[in-house]
Amino acid sequence: MLLFGLLPGAALAQSTSITTAQIDGVWIDVDQSGNPTCGDAIDFTVTVVAAPAANALQTELVLPIDSRIAIDPTTVVVSAPIGTPQVVRADSILDVLFGRVCGPAPCTPATVKFRASIVFPAIGPDVFEQGTVSASNAATVSTNAFFQPFVSCGALTRPDLALTKSDGGLTADPGQVIPYTLTVLNQGSATAAASVLTETVPAGTTFHAAASSPGWACSGTAAGSTCSISLGNVVPAASITKIFAATADLPFPVGTTQVSNTAAVSTGTQESNLGNNTATDTTPVRPGTPDLRLVKTVTGGAATPGTILLYGLTVTNIGNATARSTSINDTVPADTTFVAASSTAGWSCTPGTGAGAICSLATGDLAPGQPATATFAVRLDDPLPAGVTAIANTACASTSTAGDPAANDCSSVTTPAQGTPALSLKKTLASGTGTPGSTLVFTLTATNNGNQGTAGVVLSETVPANTTFSAAASSPGWSCAAPTAGSLCSLAVGTLAGGGASIARSFAVVIDNPLPAGTTNVQNTACAASGNLRSCGTLTVPTNGAPALSLTKTLSSGSGAPGSALIYALTVTNSGNQATPLRLSETVPTHTTFLPASSSNGWTCTPDNQASASCSFSVPNLAGGGASTTVLFAVRIDIPLPAGVTQIAIPPVSRRTPFPPAAIRSRRRRPAAPSSASPRPSPPARRRLGTRWPTPSPSRTPETRMPPASPCPTNCPLEQRLSPP
Repeated sequence: MLLFGLLPGAALAQSTSITTAQIDGVWIDVDQSGNPTCGDAIDFTVTVVAAPAANALQTELVLPIDSRIAIDPTTVVVSAPIGTPQVVRADSILDVLFGRVCGPAPCTPATVKFRASIVFPAIGPDVFEQGTVSASNAATVSTNAFFQPFVSCGALTRPDLALTKSDGGLTADPGQVIPYTLTVLNQGSATAAASVLTETVPAGTTFHAAASSPGWACSGTAAGSTCSISLGNVVPAASITKIFAATADLPFPVGTTQVSNTAAVSTGTQESNLGNNTATDTTPVRPGTPDLRLVKTVTGGAATPGTILLYGLTVTNIGNATARSTSINDTVPADTTFVAASSTAGWSCTPGTGAGAICSLATGDLAPGQPATATFAVRLDDPLPAGVTAIANTACASTSTAGDPAANDCSSVTTPAQGTPALSLKKTLASGTGTPGSTLVFTLTATNNGNQGTAGVVLSETVPANTTFSAAASSPGWSCAAPTAGSLCSLAVGTLAGGGASIARSFAVVIDNPLPAGTTNVQNTACAASGNLRSCGTLTVPTNGAPALSLTKTLSSGSGAPGSALIYALTVTNSGNQATPLRLSETVPTHTTFLPASSSNGWTCTPDNQASASCSFSVPNLAGGGASTTVLFAVRIDIPLPAGVTQIAIPPVSRRTPFPPAAIRSRRRRPAAPSSASPRPSPPARRRLGTRWPTPSPSRTPETRMPPASPCPTNCPLEQRLSPP
């Protein structure tokens, strides 16, 4: 260990505030040779203290480094308990700002410690160090003079660090990471001790630690920040590679086309060549372009007629340049109206706010990655038109900056519509009565009480029983398979709007004349249909038809001779306007027997076929309008006849019908006069018989007298009267 001290005559100059500016050093025998020699080191300590009267302000140490030694910047440690220390430089000169240095007790001195390596190769003067300390409120003073004797280092050897830098020929885009490869090669013949690689974050970039080699220490990540990484001792011919990465700004500054980066390498050992210790690389940066992406979603509502549907719009600049003066354009969908109160403020629509209007909203400048959001609200029409199944809407974003690709500028969304038609049919009698032969005009009213129109509405009818379709009294357009009862008829009325809209059409029929028996009404059902919707209405119109019957009885054949047959023809005529069933009643006359074989089939007699038996005959249906039917009733005159019988009494014939007696009409027919050509029996051979027809009266029954010689002529009329049922 060698002792260090002050040179003779090198006492400290006096000052008014700096009392101590002391340099001390300790030799470190690195190579353990026992002598201070090339490659060994000296650990220095510089101590500064102010006078007790006051603190020294803006205190600074400037210490030139002897050329026979090399300072290791990474070993510089500054302590200034009441100051703000800063190392200005640490190479051929050590420049340290202490700030305030204390004077009044208690006082902790300001210090700076560092290590330097002995690099001078030959015997020469001792290592000499002396600097100055200045303050803003004190005179500058010199430190003490420090010396260190050393012995020969042998032949002259020095390191030579050469730095190269490359981006690999990259042309970057805004926002892209630029990795720089830094290679340090010691081309000298001595070790470069305490080597350090230094970078400054280039303008237009930010430091990217994840893409860089580990170990970089930076004052920040923004452009202009200083970064360094220790390389340690670099032996001759050794090469060290580090990656320093920076991200090009997004957006990239307007008017800037490249990134320029300079790095430097330094060592604590004196080098033979400092001209290759820096390297610069310039990376071209392509001009950025904006890229707007619009996403549209439904954020509220269910597309029910009359309700509000909310759309959420988000436009994002996914490009690498600012999009200037952006805007969103939205077209009000069909069957809707724009609702400003439920939308983001600022929308402007032209013309008006109805369907088809174009609405715009300014969203300003968007930097890369920046989004803008908006709400666009519409109210659905109520009711919706027929056939509307969905509400489709498309919006687009735009910018005044050129280069925006259009592929993702627009976004569409389709929302199923919730409208539903509600179809109903009401049928009423517009005119007409139930009289046979008259015309009934029905009114069919189809109504849509739903919140959406319906298309293809068709009215359908079936021509009612006992009627005929009347095209002349019906609305135009009815199509019937036939005009007869039971035929299907239809009428297309097209589209029917919702919200209570209705449409009315007439359907007319003519009631049959006469009506069938038992018909009491005309019942008609009509329907309105559209797709799966169907509604029907039924209306019953009472009829007022009635039969009007008359009965005529004549002798169809036979005479009054005992043992002969009398055949009577009973003719019933219905001159009313409705058919009816009826039943004829007869009583077998005294002195006769009923002859079924000569009578119309269907007579029933009780208790037998003998005189006084009650006989009946049913006619299932007798149409009106003058229709008639004739029924034969035959009897055989007893033989022999009892003495004194001169005539066959004909009981009254009755018909029974379900209709009231007022419908019965009777008429009387007088018999023809006997023929003058009829032979008369001779008095001695047979008793004279004749036929007399008394004037009919309610209390008398027509009689048949026995003829004197020949029967009554064929179809001899018999007077009859009818009795009500």
